[in-house]
Amino acid sequence: KEPRGGGPFQIMAEALRSVFPDRPPPAPPEGFVALSDPARLADAMREAGFVDVDVEQIEAAWEGPAGDAYLEDLKELHPYMGAYAALDAKGRAKVDEAILSIVSGSQSEGYVRLRSPVLLATGARA
Repeated sequence: KEPRGGGPFQIMAEALRSVFPDRPPPAPPEGFVALSDPARLADAMREAGFVDVDVEQIEAAWEGPAGDAYLEDLKELHPYMGAYAALDAKGRAKVDEAILSIVSGSQSEGYVRLRSPVLLATGARA
């Protein structure tokens, strides 16, 4: 539902804003934007050959480990986040520090739990 994404994408966006407050936020991936609108998502489903398309908004929960384990678990995802991938090693280290601070502030019992609105589309094959 949110063009910036959910879960780790929310944390990355917040970390980038805190480290580079004067930079404009990175553009969300094209697919995130296209499918974040219920009408566009329904149209895309129909174009893919589905009928009886229904789109509803639900709340999704993402959970991951807190602390250094968070960075370890997501080290393969972060390079796919364009703004992070474009940074040099020094910039990535600063963003990683900001991520750890964010995760530390939102963790409970060793885990980070994030909720975000999600569009769920269902349909039947024609």
